[in-house]
Amino acid sequence: MQPSTATYTYNFDIESGKQVTFLIRLNDETLECLNEPASSLPDWTRLAYNQCQSCPLRTDDHDYCPVAVNLYEVFEQFREVKSFERAEITITSPDRTYFKKSDVQQGLSSLLGILMATSGCPVMDKLRPMVRTHLPFASTRETLFRVVSMYIMSQYFRKRRGLPTQDDLNGLLSIYQEVEKVNTGMSARMREFYKTDANINALVILTCLGQHAQLTLEDEMYEELETLFSAYFE
Repeated sequence: MQPSTATYTYNFDIESGKQVTFLIRLNDETLECLNEPASSLPDWTRLAYNQCQSCPLRTDDHDYCPVAVNLYEVFEQFREVKSFERAEITITSPDRTYFKKSDVQQGLSSLLGILMATSGCPVMDKLRPMVRTHLPFASTRETLFRVVSMYIMSQYFRKRRGLPTQDDLNGLLSIYQEVEKVNTGMSARMREFYKTDANINALVILTCLGQHAQLTLEDEMYEELETLFSAYFE
């Protein structure tokens, strides 16, 4: 029996006249990416090529980096695209459609984010639950709300299973520190193969978002959201 699928469609109408459409098919239960990998993959997608710092995968067991495999075809489609090119970006999810006029790199970073989280990378798997409420072009506040909610829910489910839990956000901070290593590692993999900057800058945006999230958690800026929950303090 084939798994039920959820499809996300990213369409870029770029001012230069180029149009790029990319479909992401996910297992609707596990949110695992079901896209078929390219029939021929370049060397930079191999796990041993600039393997991410502290990557938990072993080259004896895995020939290819799951994140690199998921991103390869996207990188190829945007090979000749400049990051600052303007585009009309339409994203269709199973529940709704999003539209924004923006730089290509903004839409591309959203596309890369969902592909990385659903790739099967053990580090990025920790962010996979957020794909269920995937929110393109999210603000910092929206992302903070979603990621903290996800982490607290993960601790609730751990408690239900009798597993150790944390009552602070230090574990979430550690997750983002590992995610930053993946973003940095992916940038190192592709720099010599892709000379235009759309792909690279999209990864830079993801890295910056991760760094900002770490600073937010470290500085406890999330407390600004506390006033929203005043009804729970009575």
